[in-house]
Amino acid sequence: KELKLRSQVAASYSAALEGCCKVPRLNPGVTSSWAQYTIMVNDQKAIQSGLREQGIPSVIYYPIPLTKQIGYSHYPKVSSNTSVSEDLASSVLSLPMHPYLTSYSQSGVLEKLIPLLKS
Repeated sequence: KELKLRSQVAASYSAALEGCCKVPRLNPGVTSSWAQYTIMVNDQKAIQSGLREQGIPSVIYYPIPLTKQIGYSHYPKVSSNTSVSEDLASSVLSLPMHPYLTSYSQSGVLEKLIPLLKS
């Protein structure tokens, strides 16, 4: 039941945010537990700050790419670089996500978020 509810929340986010930012996509036949709903944005810090000012929580779960973390320093480095993970660390933002997020609450998040994405 909770997985179905999470999928519904994710689908609502995706439908509302399509064209405003890069939204997560699943391949056909694949399901997700939607532990997070993470979008890619142009100005991560400004958008997160704007949401915070309006009382909307958001999270950057991995602000430092794994290859830049101290605990990873003794592992070999890839010769081709890690620019994708570095770019993602500065452009992703996770929105409020849980199976009991009401459509009313989700609408409140979107009403605050969409203008920030378009500015």
